[in-house]
Amino acid sequence: MVRPGMRQYGQNVLEGQSEGRAPYVQYVTAPDVHFVKSREPRKQQQPERLDKMSNFSQGQDWDTAGWGSRAPPRGAAKQQALNSARRAGNVVTETKYGAATNKGAHSAANVNMRKLEEDTENFKHDAVDRSLSQALMKARMAKKMNQKQLGTLINEKPQVIAEYESGRAIPNGQIISKLNRALGVQLPRGPKKKKTPAN
Repeated sequence: MVRPGMRQYGQNVLEGQSEGRAPYVQYVTAPDVHFVKSREPRKQQQPERLDKMSNFSQGQDWDTAGWGSRAPPRGAAKQQALNSARRAGNVVTETKYGAATNKGAHSAANVNMRKLEEDTENFKHDAVDRSLSQALMKARMAKKMNQKQLGTLINEKPQVIAEYESGRAIPNGQIISKLNRALGVQLPRGPKKKKTPAN
């Protein structure tokens, strides 16, 4: 049954063209009527949306980037500002001698050099006394130990024991005390040095 204002099945009706609006297309189908608004093809709005949503995207940066150009070096702006200040006469340049070296830690270098030149003492390290090295060797042999066993007993390397026995070691009070305790003897200590008054 066709009502007034309705068209037969399959017939297209264009309405609203004369009024300057987008045309409406009416499709007449069997049980009911569907109205479909037909428009011109949509303009692409997606790039605008992406620009608006670029802050919320997953770390993507939609800004344009150029290749092949290098950024100016970090110190370039400072150097340009310094050069312009020099041209204007606002900068005074001073040369600091020894600025690149670590001579600040040795400020009295000349005094130390003079003391070394004037010093006439013997410049040898103190060595273990011969009596200490022989007493150490006898005490170790009495305990029936080798140098490695004695070294592990006092937590020192075997080379340290060998140096003490040969007389090449620099005397260390802590090591001598350890040896006294480990061997159960009192090792002789060398004569004390006379202290010279500091100049």
